[in-house]
Amino acid sequence: MKRDIFQMIQDKRETVSFAMPGHKHRGAFDFTLYDDTTEVIGADNLLNPEGCILESERRLAALYGAEESYYITEGSTQAMRVALSMLTRRGDRILMQRNSHKSVYNAVIQMGLEPDYLFCKYDAEHGVLLGVMLDDLEAKLKSDLGIRAVVITSPDYFGLIQNIKAIAELVHRYGVRLIVDEAHGAHLAFTSLKGLSAVPYADCTVQSTHKTMPALTGSALLHTNGIPRDRCIKHMAFVMSTSPSYLSMLSSEYAVAYCDANREGFSRAAELIHTTAEHLNGAIEVLRVRDESIVAVDPMKLVFRTRGCTGLEIENELSIGYNIDLEMGDLNYALAMVSPLNTPGDFRALEAAIREVSRGDFLPIATSYRTVAPWEAMPMDQGFFAPSEYIDIDEAEGRIAANMIMLYPPGTPIVAPGEVFTKDVLTVMGAHRRLIGVKEGKCEVVCNSL
Repeated sequence: MKRDIFQMIQDKRETVSFAMPGHKHRGAFDFTLYDDTTEVIGADNLLNPEGCILESERRLAALYGAEESYYITEGSTQAMRVALSMLTRRGDRILMQRNSHKSVYNAVIQMGLEPDYLFCKYDAEHGVLLGVMLDDLEAKLKSDLGIRAVVITSPDYFGLIQNIKAIAELVHRYGVRLIVDEAHGAHLAFTSLKGLSAVPYADCTVQSTHKTMPALTGSALLHTNGIPRDRCIKHMAFVMSTSPSYLSMLSSEYAVAYCDANREGFSRAAELIHTTAEHLNGAIEVLRVRDESIVAVDPMKLVFRTRGCTGLEIENELSIGYNIDLEMGDLNYALAMVSPLNTPGDFRALEAAIREVSRGDFLPIATSYRTVAPWEAMPMDQGFFAPSEYIDIDEAEGRIAANMIMLYPPGTPIVAPGEVFTKDVLTVMGAHRRLIGVKEGKCEVVCNSL
């Protein structure tokens, strides 16, 4: 059999990476593939930890400032399932940001939860969503006393960090549990922004160690407060694989130890970002936001515009023409995700490439697709599992979606199952290429016979 995946990886080995994972394809690890193992005697058991895994998780909790911490070997997607499984029951109402990651939507579908949405403040000048307004959050909590949990994303894909301490105080005042999707913030504990992490304040904090730290893809952590350890282990065993990856655990443990011992690496990386942005002044515009709903911006992310290109176009040009991978691009911005494993040479290559590509005028700011608010015709889980058919996008207006449609990354749905394809939704979809959920001009809808 021809090894297509292997060949692709071979071709990528010399690529300069400003994308995940945080190890940047460099030889940072002190373990090898030969260290892969299973739950043999002495190796402990992630789903019933009593030895080395338990001790390691206790060290995690002490370092991050949580009551309990856990290794999750199937990504922050699985950590979110564990969190919602622990804190809700089927049919419960939850309050979640509309611009949540698809992993939250998937958990809602799987658990039959009833979501209500928080819409973040929109910055029309820069074309980005900001944070949740506390007044809006309190109004929702006051009007619906049946809300069981609130799900907030901080930092978001662009690195915007919300005031989780204030959010947690408000949510807990109403006797509601708080889950924070901090998938992009596992590294905050090792930076000057440690005090802005959700870990000490939220009931559950979900983190991906592979995004800006040197860990294998899919490696994640879950931190909890006020939840008995036995309850968390029970729900981990319910939703996770019975064959958890020891390599994933090893890499998360390594990433945390590495970043704890090399905190200055984040300062150096932030300085390289700052210097590069200064050198490129005029060739790029760096996203800079100021708003009461945002308390800080992650310094490990360079979000920028170039002259004459959309973010999607600059991402494509740098990958094909210059062997540089960015994390993502949209109609406005490109995103370079940085970790301590990025070198000065990486930044020199990025700077030289952008100088060649950036030309002409900056394009007008396009309205964020994440401001669209479709109306719900049926519960999300019913829409997902209903009999469905594929139809041309041109015929979709008024029909009910049977699947999520989104740009990936960042993986926040334009339309979710059970929601109606309105004219606004279809207009937004028409402005984007590479939509997940659209194939050959067709989308999946609920059969009209329902």
